[in-house]
Amino acid sequence: MSSSIAIAQAGIALRQCLEAEITADAGLALARVSVTLALLAHTPVVLAALPAASTPGNRIQVMLLGAAPSEPLRNLPRGALAPLQLELRYRVGIVAQSLVAAELMTGVVIDAVHRNAFLEIPHAATDPVEAALLAGLGIDRAVPVALHLEPPRAENPDTALILRIGPLTLAG
Repeated sequence: MSSSIAIAQAGIALRQCLEAEITADAGLALARVSVTLALLAHTPVVLAALPAASTPGNRIQVMLLGAAPSEPLRNLPRGALAPLQLELRYRVGIVAQSLVAAELMTGVVIDAVHRNAFLEIPHAATDPVEAALLAGLGIDRAVPVALHLEPPRAENPDTALILRIGPLTLAG
């Protein structure tokens, strides 16, 4: 089992899910809004603070906030080891050229989560690196992987969109 491969597989699946939703969205098509998707590194990146001229275009930016082991499975036979399960949290940032584009892109993310209560982990990709990662031993594909939109916390109701994926059960 490999946590790094499982996290990469989940990132690929999330990106493909959101790209499919962007392509299929009627609102974006009607408004003729072109959107790109960026999966950002797990670092404090603040691209939205840059002037629009230096980073033109409409983007949905998804950044891994953290990965943590989830609670162990209960009701296992005495002495049996539970498989490792991970919970992943992603922050969704919207960089838009207009308020309408920002609202449309927010709707795309919400629709993607609504239509995909369970995230499908793909088996193949056109990119050779992604194909190798998807073929690796990471996520146990027999166990469904939930995709949720995390509600804002009471102490900070104006937070960004947070996606939660998991638990990811690692194959082993």
